[in-house]
Amino acid sequence: MSYILGVIFSGFSISLAEGVEKIQKHPNAWDTLQPEKFQEEILHAFREVFSPGKENSRQWSRDHFYLCRALVIEKMPAVAQGAERQSSLRQIRRNLIFPILVWLTVGVVWGVNTINAGQSAWGMGLILLSALVSVFTLRVTLARMYTNETREVRRFLIAFLVGYKAGIFRNEVKEKASEA
Repeated sequence: MSYILGVIFSGFSISLAEGVEKIQKHPNAWDTLQPEKFQEEILHAFREVFSPGKENSRQWSRDHFYLCRALVIEKMPAVAQGAERQSSLRQIRRNLIFPILVWLTVGVVWGVNTINAGQSAWGMGLILLSALVSVFTLRVTLARMYTNETREVRRFLIAFLVGYKAGIFRNEVKEKASEA
């Protein structure tokens, strides 16, 4: 039962996280090149590995990142573990969003019931404390979730660039060139 509830809550948390991202207008890390200092080098390496001799547009997307990530996971599994850890931390934090909102709701309902029972000061304090702790916890959780997302992208792309510079992806470049 706990597993099923976890899967259901995870689905709610994904929707809530996407909604919060839209409201906050948070830029999606997967659609950007991280770190900024190596953007041109990463684009050059991507072109050489995935379409040598062809000049692709400078547009970067989530699909480009997924290709780089898949290659790093395949060819550099030890390096990929550190980046995947960031993804796992992001997912854990994302899955906390719905329970935090449940805690907020329970605290408010408990406070209202306490007020109705004749203990207004205690009830108002409970509502206020629940709101403050929940909002603070939610903000910190979301901020750390976005930090993990950015770190994941940065680590995979740096590993991709290092793998390219070290010649780890040389076979992919040769295979693509012979296909063309």
